[in-house]
Amino acid sequence: MARGARLRVTNPRRVISFSLYGQLPLYTDGAIANAELAHRFYPGWTTRFYVDDTVPAGVVAALRERQADIVRVTAPSLGPLYGRYWRFWIAAEPDVDHFIVRDADSRLNAREKAAVDDWIKSGKSFHAMRDNIAHAKRILAGMWGATGNKLPHIRRMTDTWGQYSERGENDRFMSDIIFPLISDDSIYHDDHGHFPDAIPFPPHEPMTGTSFVGEIVTPAIERQALWHRIGEHAETIARYRDTLDARDIELNASKARVSTLVAAVDLRDCALQESQERLSSLVHHLQLTSAPLSLRAVLPMARVLRKCSWRLRQLSGRT
Repeated sequence: MARGARLRVTNPRRVISFSLYGQLPLYTDGAIANAELAHRFYPGWTTRFYVDDTVPAGVVAALRERQADIVRVTAPSLGPLYGRYWRFWIAAEPDVDHFIVRDADSRLNAREKAAVDDWIKSGKSFHAMRDNIAHAKRILAGMWGATGNKLPHIRRMTDTWGQYSERGENDRFMSDIIFPLISDDSIYHDDHGHFPDAIPFPPHEPMTGTSFVGEIVTPAIERQALWHRIGEHAETIARYRDTLDARDIELNASKARVSTLVAAVDLRDCALQESQERLSSLVHHLQLTSAPLSLRAVLPMARVLRKCSWRLRQLSGRT
């Protein structure tokens, strides 16, 4: 275990290693986001964060809530960017099968996971990726991995490097110090062909939240990615809206047909009631008439009776 560190281990066989120091949201929010993304892209892997006392307690608690291991670094700092090297110390731990080193301000994604699976399948001990025209270095500090205990003296190597104050120095450490030691047992995914050792990335699911491996994801990029995801669903939302509009039209048409039928029934009921009243009046008249009726008087009454009877059968649906 690294000097000056206290480790809580849950599942050390495969580990994603990060450094985290300070309070900048670019890194603290990124660390929490990656702890969540690890469950999606790297199920069965453990996220490990090397942190010092400058990281807010709430951030550390949020990482633990997401099942991350926390390594507390208490050793004196060797420079303002010394913390970027802490994550390399995982390379000396013998109980790790595979580990990968990542940047807290980037995002785990489907593209890198496909490359990691390809590396593990290859049986090589080391892996690195280059996924942008600017990635013209042999090994980038946040885009490599290895099998466990392949660099047992990594802590001594980082502490004697002596360059901890400028951006890019940890990339040079990996390219100038580590690359010569591992170049014969490595695989490098690099679609840009920066070096002759490059092989293409394998097929993978579409990337979300980032456009290439190792991209610095700022809040503006995250907002852009959110609107992009909303845009991806806009067509589906429009289809549902059109479907609902069509169903509303059908429902209104059905309501209109029902209203028409109700009105027709009401008219039939009125006509039936009128015919019944006329028939009752005629029968009542016949009952009150005691004098013999002439044929001339009976015939009109018979026609009325016949017409009423036919009308009643028609209204009641009997023909």
